Amino acid sequence: MALNLPEAQTIPAARSPQAFLPRDTSPQPRILIAWALFDWIVIGVAWTAMSLIGGPWVAIVGTVAVASRLHALGAILHDACHKRRRNKSPAWWVVEMLAGWPIGSTIEAMRYHHLRHHAASGTPTDPYHSSVHAGTNWRRHVLTSRGALLPFWWTLRAVVSPVALLLPSARTAYARAFLQDRSGRDLREHAAVLACIRADMVQLAVQTVVLGSAFATDLPVLTFYLLPWMLAGVLNARRVVYEHAWLASERRSREQTWETTVDHDLGHIGNAIFYPHNIGMHRIHHLYPTVSFAHLRGLAETIRSARRPQT
Repeated sequence: MALNLPEAQTIPAARSPQAFLPRDTSPQPRILIAWALFDWIVIGVAWTAMSLIGGPWVAIVGTVAVASRLHALGAILHDACHKRRRNKSPAWWVVEMLAGWPIGSTIEAMRYHHLRHHAASGTPTDPYHSSVHAGTNWRRHVLTSRGALLPFWWTLRAVVSPVALLLPSARTAYARAFLQDRSGRDLREHAAVLACIRADMVQLAVQTVVLGSAFATDLPVLTFYLLPWMLAGVLNARRVVYEHAWLASERRSREQTWETTVDHDLGHIGNAIFYPHNIGMHRIHHLYPTVSFAHLRGLAETIRSARRPQT
């Protein structure tokens, strides 16, 4: 992001982020809740304008605004999944309620596939890696467009979760299809898979009640929520496709991850829509994945300053 960061090998791998920013830089639930509430305020303003003003242009701008904030909620959930914790405290349940359930996901599900992406970035077991990413632009466009199906796929995951809980034989298929597991292991009794299933069942119950009530009261669910949610899925898929140079590697290395990770800076409006909450700062995130998005820019600038040649 135009920060002129040094090459990966010049940034000590073993050094804690606290060596650059002497405070706790990990994701904090109170900060994530505050940002999620901000995103929901924007969504509320957009819905109000779409209801009271109407018109095609207000509908278009409002739909994009809601979609961008649903995408932003995904960035908050992404931050939450990187927090090292033993259990889900009430504060983390609030984060999941505000940022996870509205986009059809949970902290457990995001944690399962995303942390495996970090551990195996660019290798055959990377859940996000596919050889087609390195192909032509039209293939990238197809993969981006496929993101419109994410709301339906993630909702289906929750619907299937009770079956996976009752039938151990279905759990491995559940993990491979919905959590992008590429380990090839038998996952019938895998603790993390079971945690995802249970979290999905809570999400399913809440989603059923909320959407059922919305449809019963004749709220404009399709135009105010489903359509922006589908657009948010496209934004998410586009980001995943373009934030890495998809080159196959047999093993993960710090240098390989740095060289194949792409930063993006589209300015304030572009970042708000395509790369919310500093998620476009992908290189420094891969070097220090436990640092919250609230500290990524400060961390990057501090590292750059520390490595600047002295005159």
